[in-house]
Amino acid sequence: MAPAKPQLKTMRPNAPPLDQVLVRAVTQEKVGTLYHLRGASEVETTDMLLKADEIDYDQESGNAEARGNVRFEHFVNGE
Repeated sequence: MAPAKPQLKTMRPNAPPLDQVLVRAVTQEKVGTLYHLRGASEVETTDMLLKADEIDYDQESGNAEARGNVRFEHFVNGE
């Protein structure tokens, strides 16, 4: 039996390019590489979308801390 071929996911419509991270919020403050996002905050890449009332996102490390009403979607893993 031949090994199963991995299924490729199709790109999401309006997804950001592979090399970009989009940050959106009612108010944004950037200190060095750290974004403080407040109110309807979002961090989006091609693979995932993080939404929360507040997000602190470190552009250098890629780490994010979300607080309040949090929603996370990972499109590749289906999470």
